Amino acid sequence: MKKIKRLLRYFAMLVLLFDQSTAQVSVTCPPNMDFEDGNYGYWKFDTGQCCPIVTAPSGQLFNRHMLTNGPGIDPTGGFPIVAPGGGNYSLKLGNKISGKQAEK
Repeated sequence: MKKIKRLLRYFAMLVLLFDQSTAQVSVTCPPNMDFEDGNYGYWKFDTGQCCPIVTAPSGQLFNRHMLTNGPGIDPTGGFPIVAPGGGNYSLKLGNKISGKQAEK
């Protein structure tokens, strides 16, 4: 009788685990996560220096945090102006200036 009760208890736990694993989870992405609003809305920007990387809030700085759109290749790194995948905008971090700058 003890073995039957133990088996029933394990079976009940297995059913509970299975029932919970089939539950669906709803996830909502933050607004403008992919910059498709065509602006910097909801994003926070930091700048600083490298090695070690230390940054602090700076707000969006021209030529260090740049929203890009359109076809073509960026001459600095040879990357597409907009990342492949069907979007209209990308964010470019950094510039051509040396001196251990860092952005995030």
